[in-house]
Amino acid sequence: RGPRANRRTVRAMPLRSRLVGTGRQVPTLPGPGPGELRAVVYLPTWARWDGMRQRPQYLMKAFAAAGHPAYFVDPREPAARDVDGVRVVPSLGDVPRSGVILLVHFAPLRELFDLFDDPVVVYDIHDDLTIYHPDETDLPKARRVAAHHGPVVAMADVTIVSLDVLGERHRSEAPDLIVVENGVDSASFRAPTTAPHDMPGTGGPIIGYHGALSYWFDFDLID
Repeated sequence: RGPRANRRTVRAMPLRSRLVGTGRQVPTLPGPGPGELRAVVYLPTWARWDGMRQRPQYLMKAFAAAGHPAYFVDPREPAARDVDGVRVVPSLGDVPRSGVILLVHFAPLRELFDLFDDPVVVYDIHDDLTIYHPDETDLPKARRVAAHHGPVVAMADVTIVSLDVLGERHRSEAPDLIVVENGVDSASFRAPTTAPHDMPGTGGPIIGYHGALSYWFDFDLID
């Protein structure tokens, strides 16, 4: 239910009215000064910072570790807070509007790009775009991911993909795209831990999977 149900909820709401609101004071957070790193803004999707952490959260954490002010926008947050060097905020009113880097993996968010002055757009194609199709059967073509994908590729300053297969598929659209593969936070696995009490002993290596389980998951492959 997780990713698919959350995508349904998010895309059913008009982005501008939901995220910007009406009658709200325009934010005045400053952009970068001379010699300062640009702030990085993750535009809101179905992802929660404290949910199952995936590629977007780890990329934002890495940007923060490199010295960038990093903002993860989630309208479901009750208040702004700092986690792992990232500022998790409930509104676009809590982020700078000029000179930022926009980290985007959901193409329909392009309708929010013009809220920012001189943004650098990083388009992260980290999934096969067909995963959105089952959620879009009741949407007009103009609102589907495919309708926004091409324009976002054209607008993006940098296009990255998560694996070579996607690189081969999209390189004709963005010849200078960069393959940025998913990795492992090795520090999380260095310290030995006790096996869960309900895990049967095998006497050999244990293979595990961390990630989403949904209709697109290859259960046969894991079996």
